[in-house]
Amino acid sequence: MGSITTKIVTLAQQLLEAKPALGQMAKALPDPAVFFEVLQAIVLTEPVVFLLTLARERRPRLLTHSVEVALMCIYLGVRLWPAAAKNCLNWASAGLFHDLGELRIDARLLEAGRAPHAGRSVNKYTRTPRPRSACC
Repeated sequence: MGSITTKIVTLAQQLLEAKPALGQMAKALPDPAVFFEVLQAIVLTEPVVFLLTLARERRPRLLTHSVEVALMCIYLGVRLWPAAAKNCLNWASAGLFHDLGELRIDARLLEAGRAPHAGRSVNKYTRTPRPRSACC
């Protein structure tokens, strides 16, 4: 399980160096190593390891996006609660995992420039009905 964690931390390091906005966030923190400490502390169950590995192999842009969001979540957590930086672990996990459900959708439906109606059909079949309230 450590292998995907190592890949995620390495990708995070590359993103912090390559993306100016992420680099600015790192410079704004007292200790930028918190990014890597939090990413390494995320508990990855076997199903999550499988999904992250699948994202790395089949949809690298999805994994990159997820790591970027996790980095932003860590930054916000540290900035909002400087004394409790470790509390941003849940935020970082949410950022890393937030789009993994897309792996279950055919990649052709998610590609930019594909049939304009494709997104509508995905939305049509993934919505859950909302109960109607008596007042509205």
